[in-house]
Amino acid sequence: DTWNSVFNITLNAPILEITTFLVDDAYGNNNGRLDPGENADIIIMNLNAGSSDALNALADATTTSSLITINNSSFDLGTIGAGETENAVFNITVDANAQVGDVVDIDYAIAAGVYSAGYMLSLNIGMIIEDFESGDFNNYEWEFEGNGDWTIDSSEPYEGTYSAKSGSINDNQTTALTITVNVTADDEISFFKKVSSENNWDYLRFYIDGVQKGEWSGEVDWSEESFPVTAGERTFKWSYEKDGSVSSDNDCGWVDYIIFPPFAGGAAPLAVTASANPADICLGESSQLNAYAAGGNGGYTYVWNPTNGLNDPNLYNPTATPEETIVYTVTVSDGNTSISDEITVTVNPVPATVTIEQSGESLSSDATSGNQWYDSNGAITGATGQTYLPTETETFYVIVSNEFGCESEMSNELYFIYTGIIEIENGENINVFPNPFSNEFSLDYTLSKGSSVKINIYNTFGQQVAVIENNSQKTAGNHRIRFDASKLEHGVYFLHFETEEYKLVKRIIHSK
Repeated sequence: DTWNSVFNITLNAPILEITTFLVDDAYGNNNGRLDPGENADIIIMNLNAGSSDALNALADATTTSSLITINNSSFDLGTIGAGETENAVFNITVDANAQVGDVVDIDYAIAAGVYSAGYMLSLNIGMIIEDFESGDFNNYEWEFEGNGDWTIDSSEPYEGTYSAKSGSINDNQTTALTITVNVTADDEISFFKKVSSENNWDYLRFYIDGVQKGEWSGEVDWSEESFPVTAGERTFKWSYEKDGSVSSDNDCGWVDYIIFPPFAGGAAPLAVTASANPADICLGESSQLNAYAAGGNGGYTYVWNPTNGLNDPNLYNPTATPEETIVYTVTVSDGNTSISDEITVTVNPVPATVTIEQSGESLSSDATSGNQWYDSNGAITGATGQTYLPTETETFYVIVSNEFGCESEMSNELYFIYTGIIEIENGENINVFPNPFSNEFSLDYTLSKGSSVKINIYNTFGQQVAVIENNSQKTAGNHRIRFDASKLEHGVYFLHFETEEYKLVKRIIHSK
């Protein structure tokens, strides 16, 4: 006999996908793109869309471009769990002679055993921006069309000082701002626009190669638009267009902060921003200077002045260790033009090194403020006074800080032997009872002769918390004091007893 049977087997396997990538140039000019001479990380997101873990996943990145160097050609992703994403990070250095608008390709592949995926990344060098901050239309080859020329306007900028404003026109007229460029790679164009017009009749419209991509009418505040652009010769046009009658509100449109796709000869004007991290330092410390250059022709050279405290004045990121507050100026050149910016590094004073000494059962610093007491375990919490009352045998020292957060060198070290009780001669004695105590205790003491008496209580941080006697004159003989300790927190305290002849310290405990 023959029997037929049908059954299903579910096989689980990883499915590798490359989802997206980004440029992290936080240590460059932080514009999210590669720029000439910049060092940045390319972060590539890898998704395991399958139902089984991808084991021993390894990512590789290669390029044939001479404009970038991939400093780590592989990245170990380990295990990518089912449904999870892991990032591969590759450090990239861009050649200083790269031109704004250049495009570089990176061949990226990921493999986990027999499972793999690949992707070709196309990255643009530089960001081509028109923000009209030059105060004119001379940065690029702008043209005007229609019945009125666009103008530079300072009353309604999206950012900075200036924006572009549509020309003044009448009914049934148009005013357009256009530019034609040779786009070198597929990308996008983005810009910010603002409109004040007769709603649903007069419009600000945007065109690519004569094809309308967007229109806006009425009262529209600053907002961003972006549209994909393919490589090739492209004409971008912003046109304000009126109908046959009625004008309303400001009757115009504004455009600002245009980010173009990469195009040949599209380098923005040379610009540089100087920074210092940190900009406030203590004497003897260093600050990392940086000059973030963009635009121009690339191939930047850097000169910092003055050279005081600089390890190399011709680096874009020299280390500065000045001895006084100083203004550094960096001048950047691309071979054709030069531009400068400046940054101030403030140098704050460092406190003098202090000396500490022992007086009886306490330690003192010769600094009146800013003290931090240390023992072999580090900083002692709360021990910031000029005096400190140790509670154990230890080595102590002090570091002083000032209002700028600057710290002195450590003081001399002092080895303190804790006893808690000082021997008393001539028959004097002192007794605290009960000890531990609850809300009050009695203090009995005997004086062999009349004397002034000081009795104080200190906490474990050396801070005075109570005064029992303050140079009170006492006769020879026996004395008793009852002290209300209910206001003291529970814990360990030290009672300081001092006459004209001697001092002693007694450990007392306030229990619950």
